[in-house]
Amino acid sequence: VITENGNKVLGKKRGTIRTNNDLTIDADEFEYNKIPNVLNARGKVIINDKLNNTIIYTENITYYKNQEKIFTEGKSKAIADKTIINADEFEYHKLLNILNASGNVKIDDYTKDQIIYTENITYLKNQEKIFTTGKTKTIIEKKYNFYSNDTLFFKNEQILSSYDKSYLTDDQN
Repeated sequence: VITENGNKVLGKKRGTIRTNNDLTIDADEFEYNKIPNVLNARGKVIINDKLNNTIIYTENITYYKNQEKIFTEGKSKAIADKTIINADEFEYHKLLNILNASGNVKIDDYTKDQIIYTENITYLKNQEKIFTTGKTKTIIEKKYNFYSNDTLFFKNEQILSSYDKSYLTDDQN
């Protein structure tokens, strides 16, 4: 359905939106506002950013095309290379290749057998750095548990650090 003199497009049946920068969005419903260049999508949303090798699954999004930013609402899951990130909400900056996740965040790098639990993260995918905010628990190889606040994790170098008080336990305690 096209309304407002062609400035608003509504899609009520499942469909796919393709952009000119290797981004596809599948959803049950769409609402595109042409003047601000904003897309809202609802229902089993799948975002595939082929350029950055990232797929996001969620229920609701707002996509600001001019800024290349996507905001998700509700349970969200991102798969970026060999890393799976689950959270309540995402803010994805496509141009910078940065994912902010908030609320019940779980990061699972299944190739390196590492899991991070926290409330907020910023994942700089191009640099393979993860910043956490708040209480953080990191499990490494199901053997080591690292507890701290506000951690920094360099994925490629396998370096985990924090300036806050931290402690480490192994499977022997």
